[in-house]
Amino acid sequence: MKKEILKKIQNIIKNSLSTYQYEIKENDWIKGNNNRTYIAVTETSDGTRHYKKYDFGYIDNLSNCYVAGKFNANDNFTLDGRKF
Repeated sequence: MKKEILKKIQNIIKNSLSTYQYEIKENDWIKGNNNRTYIAVTETSDGTRHYKKYDFGYIDNLSNCYVAGKFNANDNFTLDGRKF
């Protein structure tokens, strides 16, 4: 599941016609009976202080389920606001 979601996010980034730089951030979180990998994309620009974070939710590593955040990796959109 994790590789599939990361591939979809990479496709979203690839189809964005922006001059910004994008980086996928993965953050593993384990507490009690929970084991999750949170995924976000940061958007930055050379020479400016521009910074934006896109929350793509998390993957439950125990049940192998994706839970979307504010942005859903399963939607057909780009980070510059277009549909594809």
